[in-house]
Amino acid sequence: MSESNTDTDISSQPGKILKAARDEQGLSVEQLANELHLRPSIIEAIEAGQFDTFENDVFLKGYYRSYCRLVNLHEARMIELLDQQLLTRQNERASQEQERKASETARQRKLLAKRLTAAGVLITVLLAVILGLVAAFTDDADIGAADAQHEKAEAGSDLDSSESREIKLKAQESG
Repeated sequence: MSESNTDTDISSQPGKILKAARDEQGLSVEQLANELHLRPSIIEAIEAGQFDTFENDVFLKGYYRSYCRLVNLHEARMIELLDQQLLTRQNERASQEQERKASETARQRKLLAKRLTAAGVLITVLLAVILGLVAAFTDDADIGAADAQHEKAEAGSDLDSSESREIKLKAQESG
């Protein structure tokens, strides 16, 4: 990698600039941490650009300002670089959150489709059972009605034959 590429890479990463300034002054992480009254892990996180270590950006910016003063760097320019990095991180998080929400929405839609399909199958089965029962009872009722009509018809034919006998007897007596 050429030196101009290294300068470009470092110039967009304020943590690396701070580390380079610290190294140039011959300060160790522990020495700097003691001077700033911070834990060495905080200094290492600042230099590595691990911003998730910090509860909020206000503390992070305060640490950056103190660090800049100690290693004689321009605070305003360093905070500007830090703000650019924080904005990039914020945009990445927002994009990840949108992707997560889209994925969750798609998952919920698939689940809803499965549930609706299952409900449709259940309703279809229930309707088939109900229609089967209705048809079975209707057939039984039709059979019962047919039996009743048949019995009535037989009774009626018995009645007709007794009536016809009486008429024949009356006709024979009169004639």
